Amino acid sequence: MNPETLNRSVPPKPGDLLVSPPELRDPNFQRSVVLLCEHSDAGSFGLVLNKPSNLQMRDLPLEFLSNAVLSYGGPVLPTTLHFLHSHESLTPESIPVVGQLRRGGDFDLIRELVELEMVGPEDVRFFLGYSGWAPEQLQDEIQQGGWLVVRGLHKLALAPDPAGLWRTVLTLMGGDYALLVNYPDDIRLN
Repeated sequence: MNPETLNRSVPPKPGDLLVSPPELRDPNFQRSVVLLCEHSDAGSFGLVLNKPSNLQMRDLPLEFLSNAVLSYGGPVLPTTLHFLHSHESLTPESIPVVGQLRRGGDFDLIRELVELEMVGPEDVRFFLGYSGWAPEQLQDEIQQGGWLVVRGLHKLALAPDPAGLWRTVLTLMGGDYALLVNYPDDIRLN
């Protein structure tokens, strides 16, 4: 994987990772990695990749028997369910994000495939809520230093250790970015 950290003036595109800098204090996005799924003049849509919840799919009233973990996708509409996967042939009506990575599709089919163990956690991830930005809002946040934009690491969207993803991405970015993994949660305690 060859990550490319984009200049703040380069517009992001689907498949880019939005990495919050360590000093970001918004509790919704502190030390977050967001997969940008859509970005257009109408706004942006993404899913937080590194915030697993304490819930499993079987905890929802969906007759889902799997113990698949639910992740926090973002603060917008936290009662909505979203999923990322790498199975275009199994869910042709899903929406392409980048490469083999897709979102949405036939939920009943995905549920059946998960319960039959034909797909596992390395193939599909479930999210409650999403991250959304109004037109031009995301680009403004990027230009103000609210996000680092990284291209070329979208394959980490289904990584087996989502909780450690923020550190992993910064380390792969290298240089001064790799040093940020040691930045304290609260600089006043340093």
